Amino acid sequence: MRYLRCATAWVLLHIAVVIGYSDLRNDKCVAPSMAVNLPKSRTVWSGRVDITMECDQGYDLALNSPPGARFMCFPNGSDWIPDYIPDCNTKAFPHKIIVVTTIILSKNCPTIPDISMHNSENLKVGPDKKIDISKICGKSKNFVTCDIHSVTKVCGNAPNKPENFIRIQIIDSFTKDLTWTQYKSDADELSRHLVDQLSEVTGSSEFNTALTGSCKAGSLAVLAAGKEIVCRGCSLGHYLVPEQKKCLPCKPGYYADAPLRTNCTLCPGLVGVKDDVIWANVSRMPDRGYSLTQCPYVKKEHGQATVINPMEQPEAKLQLSSSQDNNHE
Repeated sequence: MRYLRCATAWVLLHIAVVIGYSDLRNDKCVAPSMAVNLPKSRTVWSGRVDITMECDQGYDLALNSPPGARFMCFPNGSDWIPDYIPDCNTKAFPHKIIVVTTIILSKNCPTIPDISMHNSENLKVGPDKKIDISKICGKSKNFVTCDIHSVTKVCGNAPNKPENFIRIQIIDSFTKDLTWTQYKSDADELSRHLVDQLSEVTGSSEFNTALTGSCKAGSLAVLAAGKEIVCRGCSLGHYLVPEQKKCLPCKPGYYADAPLRTNCTLCPGLVGVKDDVIWANVSRMPDRGYSLTQCPYVKKEHGQATVINPMEQPEAKLQLSSSQDNNHE
Protein backbone atom coordinates (compact mmCIF):
# COMPACT_ATOMS: atom_id res chain seq x y z
CA MET A 1 0.00 0.00 0.00
CA ARG A 2 1.25 3.49 -0.80
CA TYR A 3 0.60 6.41 1.42
CA LEU A 4 2.51 9.57 0.57
CA ARG A 5 1.97 12.30 -1.96
CA CYS A 6 4.86 14.65 -2.68
CA ALA A 7 3.56 18.21 -2.68
CA THR A 8 6.30 20.53 -3.89
CA ALA A 9 10.10 20.39 -4.12
CA TRP A 10 11.61 23.85 -3.65
CA VAL A 11 15.00 24.18 -5.31
CA LEU A 12 16.89 27.09 -6.79
CA LEU A 13 14.90 26.70 -10.02
CA HIS A 14 11.59 26.48 -8.11
CA ILE A 15 10.70 23.13 -9.65
CA ALA A 16 7.37 21.61 -8.63
CA VAL A 17 7.60 17.84 -8.53
CA VAL A 18 4.59 15.57 -8.10
CA ILE A 19 5.25 11.92 -7.37
CA GLY A 20 1.76 10.43 -7.17
CA TYR A 21 1.47 8.00 -4.28
CA SER A 22 5.07 6.87 -4.12
CA ASP A 23 6.35 4.97 -1.10
CA LEU A 24 9.13 7.24 0.13
CA ARG A 25 10.23 5.31 3.21
CA ASN A 26 13.72 4.66 1.87
CA ASP A 27 14.02 7.63 -0.51
CA LYS A 28 15.76 10.94 0.02
CA CYS A 29 14.51 14.23 -1.36
CA VAL A 30 16.56 14.37 -4.55
CA ALA A 31 15.68 11.23 -6.48
CA PRO A 32 18.14 10.24 -9.25
CA SER A 33 15.37 10.62 -11.83
CA MET A 34 15.15 14.30 -10.90
CA ALA A 35 18.83 15.08 -10.66
CA VAL A 36 19.87 13.35 -13.91
CA ASN A 37 18.08 15.94 -16.03
CA LEU A 38 19.77 18.95 -14.42
CA PRO A 39 23.40 19.94 -15.02
CA LYS A 40 25.24 19.63 -11.72
CA SER A 41 27.65 22.40 -12.61
CA ARG A 42 24.95 25.06 -12.59
CA THR A 43 22.30 23.65 -10.26
CA VAL A 44 22.20 24.19 -6.51
CA TRP A 45 19.73 22.15 -4.49
CA SER A 46 18.34 24.03 -1.53
CA GLY A 47 15.17 24.36 0.51
CA ARG A 48 13.08 21.32 1.31
CA VAL A 49 10.44 18.95 0.02
CA ASP A 50 7.04 19.02 1.75
CA ILE A 51 5.13 15.76 1.82
CA THR A 52 1.49 15.22 2.76
CA MET A 53 0.46 11.78 3.96
CA GLU A 54 -2.83 10.38 2.63
CA CYS A 55 -4.44 7.02 3.38
CA ASP A 56 -6.27 4.79 0.93
CA GLN A 57 -10.03 4.40 1.26
CA GLY A 58 -10.95 2.40 4.35
CA TYR A 59 -7.75 3.39 6.14
CA ASP A 60 -6.99 6.23 8.50
CA LEU A 61 -4.00 8.09 9.91
CA ALA A 62 -2.32 6.69 13.00
CA LEU A 63 -2.33 8.57 16.29
CA ASN A 64 1.43 9.08 15.95
CA SER A 65 1.15 10.72 12.53
CA PRO A 66 2.72 14.21 12.50
CA PRO A 67 0.42 17.25 12.77
CA GLY A 68 -1.39 17.78 9.51
CA ALA A 69 0.16 14.51 8.28
CA ARG A 70 3.03 16.59 6.91
CA PHE A 71 6.66 15.59 6.46
CA MET A 72 9.75 17.56 5.49
CA CYS A 73 12.85 16.34 3.70
CA PHE A 74 15.95 18.39 2.95
CA PRO A 75 18.04 17.80 -0.20
CA ASN A 76 21.23 17.44 1.85
CA GLY A 77 20.39 13.80 2.55
CA SER A 78 19.43 14.32 6.22
CA ASP A 79 16.63 12.36 7.85
CA TRP A 80 12.98 13.05 7.25
CA ILE A 81 11.24 15.25 9.81
CA PRO A 82 9.85 13.40 11.64
CA ASP A 83 12.36 10.62 11.07
CA TYR A 84 9.75 7.85 10.82
CA ILE A 85 6.80 7.30 8.51
CA PRO A 86 3.82 5.63 10.22
CA ASP A 87 1.55 3.15 8.48
CA CYS A 88 -2.12 3.87 7.91
CA ASN A 89 -4.38 1.75 10.10
CA THR A 90 -7.80 0.33 9.34
CA LYS A 91 -10.38 3.06 9.86
CA ALA A 92 -12.38 2.58 13.06
CA PHE A 93 -15.21 4.37 14.83
CA PRO A 94 -16.28 4.49 18.50
CA HIS A 95 -18.88 1.97 19.58
CA LYS A 96 -20.33 4.37 22.15
CA ILE A 97 -20.39 8.10 22.73
CA ILE A 98 -19.83 9.45 26.25
CA VAL A 99 -21.34 12.72 27.51
CA VAL A 100 -19.76 14.09 30.68
CA THR A 101 -21.82 16.78 32.44
CA THR A 102 -20.07 18.67 35.24
CA ILE A 103 -22.39 20.79 37.41
CA ILE A 104 -20.59 23.50 39.38
CA LEU A 105 -22.25 23.68 42.80
CA SER A 106 -23.32 27.03 44.21
CA LYS A 107 -24.80 25.72 47.44
CA ASN A 108 -22.72 24.58 50.37
CA CYS A 109 -21.43 21.30 48.92
CA PRO A 110 -21.71 19.04 52.01
CA THR A 111 -25.36 19.99 52.51
CA ILE A 112 -26.44 18.87 49.04
CA PRO A 113 -28.20 15.47 49.08
CA ASP A 114 -26.31 12.58 47.57
CA ILE A 115 -26.85 11.96 43.86
CA SER A 116 -26.09 8.44 42.70
CA MET A 117 -27.08 5.73 40.23
CA HIS A 118 -30.27 3.90 41.07
CA ASN A 119 -29.81 1.81 37.93
CA SER A 120 -28.51 2.39 34.40
CA GLU A 121 -31.58 4.52 33.53
CA ASN A 122 -32.35 6.38 36.76
CA LEU A 123 -30.55 8.81 39.02
CA LYS A 124 -31.27 8.63 42.73
CA VAL A 125 -31.43 12.07 44.36
CA GLY A 126 -31.56 12.05 48.13
CA PRO A 127 -33.56 9.34 49.86
CA ASP A 128 -36.64 9.23 47.63
CA LYS A 129 -36.33 11.22 44.37
CA LYS A 130 -35.52 9.60 41.03
CA ILE A 131 -34.77 11.11 37.62
CA ASP A 132 -35.42 9.09 34.48
CA ILE A 133 -32.47 9.65 32.14
CA SER A 134 -34.23 8.00 29.20
CA LYS A 135 -36.88 10.75 29.22
CA ILE A 136 -34.21 13.45 29.22
CA CYS A 137 -32.34 11.63 26.46
CA GLY A 138 -35.53 11.44 24.40
CA LYS A 139 -35.63 15.22 24.16
CA SER A 140 -32.44 15.20 22.11
CA LYS A 141 -32.58 14.95 18.33
CA ASN A 142 -30.01 12.27 17.67
CA PHE A 143 -29.33 10.34 20.86
CA VAL A 144 -30.95 6.91 20.77
CA THR A 145 -30.45 5.18 24.12
CA CYS A 146 -28.83 6.69 27.19
CA ASP A 147 -27.33 4.77 30.11
CA ILE A 148 -25.78 6.24 33.21
CA HIS A 149 -22.13 5.26 33.41
CA SER A 150 -21.06 6.97 36.65
CA VAL A 151 -21.94 9.74 39.12
CA THR A 152 -19.29 11.54 41.16
CA LYS A 153 -19.72 14.23 43.82
CA VAL A 154 -16.63 16.21 44.86
CA CYS A 155 -16.53 18.74 47.67
CA GLY A 156 -13.41 20.91 47.76
CA ASN A 157 -12.11 23.00 50.63
CA ALA A 158 -13.35 26.34 49.30
CA PRO A 159 -17.15 26.79 49.10
CA ASN A 160 -18.80 28.08 45.93
CA LYS A 161 -15.77 27.24 43.79
CA PRO A 162 -15.29 25.03 40.70
CA GLU A 163 -13.69 22.43 43.00
CA ASN A 164 -17.21 21.66 44.21
CA PHE A 165 -19.06 19.75 41.53
CA ILE A 166 -21.20 16.81 40.55
CA ARG A 167 -20.04 14.92 37.48
CA ILE A 168 -22.40 12.64 35.59
CA GLN A 169 -21.33 10.41 32.69
CA ILE A 170 -23.98 9.18 30.26
CA ILE A 171 -23.29 6.68 27.44
CA ASP A 172 -25.23 6.63 24.18
CA SER A 173 -25.03 4.55 21.00
CA PHE A 174 -22.66 5.95 18.37
CA THR A 175 -23.86 6.79 14.87
CA LYS A 176 -20.96 7.42 12.49
CA ASP A 177 -23.13 9.45 10.11
CA LEU A 178 -23.45 12.21 12.70
CA THR A 179 -20.88 14.99 12.73
CA TRP A 180 -19.07 16.36 15.76
CA THR A 181 -21.24 19.49 15.59
CA GLN A 182 -24.44 17.43 15.78
CA TYR A 183 -23.16 15.39 18.71
CA LYS A 184 -21.92 18.48 20.54
CA SER A 185 -25.26 20.24 20.10
CA ASP A 186 -27.14 17.22 21.42
CA ALA A 187 -24.71 16.78 24.32
CA ASP A 188 -25.17 20.41 25.38
CA GLU A 189 -28.94 20.02 25.16
CA LEU A 190 -28.85 16.81 27.19
CA SER A 191 -26.74 18.49 29.87
CA ARG A 192 -29.05 21.49 29.99
CA HIS A 193 -32.11 19.31 30.62
CA LEU A 194 -30.21 17.36 33.27
CA VAL A 195 -29.11 20.51 35.08
CA ASP A 196 -32.68 21.83 35.05
CA GLN A 197 -33.91 18.62 36.67
CA LEU A 198 -31.29 18.90 39.41
CA SER A 199 -31.33 22.67 39.94
CA GLU A 200 -33.68 22.47 42.92
CA VAL A 201 -31.21 20.23 44.70
CA THR A 202 -27.91 21.69 43.53
CA GLY A 203 -28.99 25.35 43.38
CA SER A 204 -26.89 25.68 40.24
CA SER A 205 -27.35 26.32 36.55
CA GLU A 206 -23.61 26.50 35.80
CA PHE A 207 -22.22 23.49 33.97
CA ASN A 208 -19.83 22.36 31.25
CA THR A 209 -20.06 19.46 28.84
CA ALA A 210 -17.33 17.16 27.55
CA LEU A 211 -17.84 14.71 24.73
CA THR A 212 -15.74 11.73 23.75
CA GLY A 213 -16.03 8.36 22.09
CA SER A 214 -15.50 4.93 23.61
CA CYS A 215 -12.93 3.03 21.52
CA LYS A 216 -11.44 -0.43 21.78
CA ALA A 217 -8.21 -0.95 23.69
CA GLY A 218 -5.16 0.59 22.05
CA SER A 219 -7.03 3.51 20.47
CA LEU A 220 -8.49 6.87 21.45
CA ALA A 221 -11.35 8.92 20.07
CA VAL A 222 -10.16 11.93 18.09
CA LEU A 223 -11.74 14.53 15.85
CA ALA A 224 -10.71 14.00 12.24
CA ALA A 225 -11.07 16.53 9.44
CA GLY A 226 -12.80 18.92 11.84
CA LYS A 227 -16.08 16.97 12.02
CA GLU A 228 -15.68 13.19 12.06
CA ILE A 229 -15.13 11.24 15.29
CA VAL A 230 -12.80 8.28 14.73
CA CYS A 231 -10.69 5.93 16.83
CA ARG A 232 -6.94 6.17 16.29
CA GLY A 233 -4.13 4.12 17.73
CA CYS A 234 -0.42 3.73 17.13
CA SER A 235 1.22 2.39 14.00
CA LEU A 236 3.82 -0.37 13.81
CA GLY A 237 6.83 -0.01 16.07
CA HIS A 238 4.98 2.21 18.55
CA TYR A 239 2.81 1.77 21.63
CA LEU A 240 0.08 3.89 23.20
CA VAL A 241 0.42 5.66 26.55
CA PRO A 242 -3.27 6.43 27.28
CA GLU A 243 -2.54 8.83 30.14
CA GLN A 244 -0.39 10.99 27.85
CA LYS A 245 -2.64 10.41 24.81
CA LYS A 246 0.34 9.78 22.57
CA CYS A 247 2.42 7.05 20.97
CA LEU A 248 6.00 6.29 21.90
CA PRO A 249 8.46 4.27 19.80
CA CYS A 250 9.52 0.86 21.06
CA LYS A 251 12.90 0.85 22.75
CA PRO A 252 15.81 -0.92 21.07
CA GLY A 253 15.40 -4.66 21.51
CA TYR A 254 11.61 -4.41 21.62
CA TYR A 255 9.12 -4.60 18.77
CA ALA A 256 5.46 -3.99 17.88
CA ASP A 257 4.58 -5.83 14.70
CA ALA A 258 0.87 -4.98 14.87
CA PRO A 259 -0.97 -1.66 15.20
CA LEU A 260 -2.95 -0.50 18.26
CA ARG A 261 -0.42 -1.89 20.74
CA THR A 262 -0.31 -0.70 24.34
CA ASN A 263 3.12 -2.23 24.97
CA CYS A 264 6.08 -3.60 23.06
CA THR A 265 7.38 -7.16 23.07
CA LEU A 266 10.94 -8.08 23.97
CA CYS A 267 12.91 -9.51 21.09
CA PRO A 268 14.30 -13.01 21.69
CA GLY A 269 17.94 -12.73 22.70
CA LEU A 270 20.20 -13.34 19.72
CA VAL A 271 23.30 -14.44 21.54
CA GLY A 272 26.67 -14.56 19.79
CA VAL A 273 29.61 -16.80 20.59
CA LYS A 274 30.72 -14.36 23.30
CA ASP A 275 27.21 -14.23 24.76
CA ASP A 276 26.80 -10.74 23.34
CA VAL A 277 23.18 -9.82 22.72
CA ILE A 278 23.28 -8.78 19.08
CA TRP A 279 20.06 -6.77 18.96
CA ALA A 280 21.29 -4.58 21.79
CA ASN A 281 23.61 -2.98 19.25
CA VAL A 282 20.75 -2.14 16.90
CA SER A 283 19.76 1.14 18.48
CA ARG A 284 18.64 2.99 15.37
CA MET A 285 16.72 1.47 12.51
CA PRO A 286 17.04 2.96 9.00
CA ASP A 287 14.12 5.26 8.17
CA ARG A 288 12.12 4.13 11.20
CA GLY A 289 13.44 6.27 14.03
CA TYR A 290 14.20 4.26 17.14
CA SER A 291 11.45 1.68 16.75
CA LEU A 292 11.55 -1.95 15.71
CA THR A 293 8.67 -3.70 14.01
CA GLN A 294 10.46 -7.03 13.75
CA CYS A 295 13.36 -8.64 15.52
CA PRO A 296 16.72 -9.43 13.96
CA TYR A 297 17.29 -13.15 13.48
CA VAL A 298 20.21 -15.49 12.84
CA LYS A 299 20.61 -17.35 9.55
CA LYS A 300 23.28 -20.04 9.36
CA GLU A 301 24.61 -21.00 5.95
CA HIS A 302 27.91 -22.51 4.74
CA GLY A 303 29.47 -22.28 8.18
CA GLN A 304 28.61 -18.60 8.58
CA ALA A 305 26.10 -17.17 11.05
CA THR A 306 24.43 -14.06 9.67
CA VAL A 307 22.33 -11.69 11.77
CA ILE A 308 19.63 -10.34 9.49
CA ASN A 309 17.89 -7.11 10.39
CA PRO A 310 14.46 -7.18 8.70
CA MET A 311 14.26 -3.39 8.64
CA GLU A 312 17.44 -2.97 6.61
CA GLN A 313 18.05 -3.59 2.94
CA PRO A 314 18.89 -7.25 2.12
CA GLU A 315 22.55 -6.47 1.55
CA ALA A 316 22.93 -4.80 4.95
CA LYS A 317 23.86 -7.76 7.15
CA LEU A 318 26.02 -8.21 10.18
CA GLN A 319 28.39 -11.15 9.74
CA LEU A 320 29.33 -13.32 12.70
CA SER A 321 32.35 -15.58 12.63
CA SER A 322 31.59 -19.21 13.35
CA SER A 323 35.26 -20.09 13.85
CA GLN A 324 36.81 -21.03 17.18
CA ASP A 325 38.51 -17.69 17.81
CA ASN A 326 35.30 -16.31 19.44
CA ASN A 327 35.65 -12.96 17.71
CA HIS A 328 32.92 -11.01 15.95
CA GLU A 329 33.81 -9.60 12.57
